[in-house]
Amino acid sequence: LAVRALRAELQRLQGLRREERAGRTRAERELRKLQRDPPAEATSRPTVPRGLSHTDEAQPFPLTPIGTLVSCFDKRCGTPRQPHLVGSARARLTLRRGLPPGLLDGLQGYSHCWVLYVFHENTDIHRIWSPEGANGVKAKVQVPRLDGKKMGALATRTPHRPAPIGLSTARIVEVQQGAVILGGVDIVTGSPVLDLKPYVPFCDALPQAVAPAWVAPESEEEPLRVNSVTLAPGLAEELGRLWGKRSTPSKSKHTEYIALYNNVGDFLELIIETLSRDIRSVHQRRTGTKDTVYSVNLAGITLEYRLDNSNVTVCNAEAA
Repeated sequence: LAVRALRAELQRLQGLRREERAGRTRAERELRKLQRDPPAEATSRPTVPRGLSHTDEAQPFPLTPIGTLVSCFDKRCGTPRQPHLVGSARARLTLRRGLPPGLLDGLQGYSHCWVLYVFHENTDIHRIWSPEGANGVKAKVQVPRLDGKKMGALATRTPHRPAPIGLSTARIVEVQQGAVILGGVDIVTGSPVLDLKPYVPFCDALPQAVAPAWVAPESEEEPLRVNSVTLAPGLAEELGRLWGKRSTPSKSKHTEYIALYNNVGDFLELIIETLSRDIRSVHQRRTGTKDTVYSVNLAGITLEYRLDNSNVTVCNAEAA
């Protein structure tokens, strides 16, 4: 009886924790929306007080994104931790209204580019952007590939940084009129893009560069290793049905994904590649069991999966 009561209390506390996090996430999403699209009376450009020089740490640098990225990764959870881990990942950057399409002329001559963007989905971004921003900065973060061991934030690729700016390389798939399709991205949809720069191999590739052993392609005791990814019986057909529903843009609310993937086969490749590494958080890895069901959103479809002894089984799919 006592064990049953303890389990009930644990479930109640876990429920409260989920509700609190969901409420906080909603509030932070609304705050980010207000900061991205402020009221008319708040849109005046910030000015730098007289007397500030280039040595003043508090000097602001207001920037306007060149556009917003539409990515196959709908949420932070499931977005790769590094670029090119998921080669089939796709994103489309459309230049914002008012910018000349000619800005992209010549980009098709390069195979890759750098993408500079904002980690707009950070759950702690409201603290960093507050007047007392330095008080919201954490010096160390848990590193997934070190199984939760902490490192200084600036010694990692964590999104949770004093200035939440992301820098990734991407493959240039196609340059369009006022837009570019990118491959191998590790960027969540909706990310404001600050700049694109061509990747120049002779000066950007550094074969003599060194890094700690834990950032090697794969360590001997790789905590994120996945041995196999399997679709439950009949799931491939269900995915084909879901994908077929969006083949007619007028009947789909996810028309932006049609431009990223031509057919369900390409989408299946995205699923396999995304789940070929353990995308769970450190907390999920520590508390999950073989019966725990996890979810990931890819290109407007929610996938549920289980992970048992480093083997992933995708067990369900539905439109997000």
